[in-house]
Amino acid sequence: MKQSWKGMAVDKKALAMFGLAKKAGKIIAGTEQVTNGIRKSIPCTVYLSTEASENSKKRIRNCCGYYNIELYELDITINDMAHIIGKKGAISAIAITDMSFTAAIKNIITKNQQ
Repeated sequence: MKQSWKGMAVDKKALAMFGLAKKAGKIIAGTEQVTNGIRKSIPCTVYLSTEASENSKKRIRNCCGYYNIELYELDITINDMAHIIGKKGAISAIAITDMSFTAAIKNIITKNQQ
């Protein structure tokens, strides 16, 4: 179930929600950790950077499709994705494990699209 926010600037409020989710311990970060989490049915929603490698995109898309996990592609760089959750380096995928944070982020971004 892929939805894309390509071309849409991700609102600062949505980015702040990612930071809050990280502080609350409700985030899984990195392609390998996200795919392992999906297999264990942990995440509610997965967010993928449009700048991720084709291999990472394929792995995440296939996993989300098979386990019926919502997948969103964000138009942010892999470095920015790492920065919003307070990590250094590059992260191509983030999974939110709490339904409340998922709903809040989705609500903020869909309001900005209208």
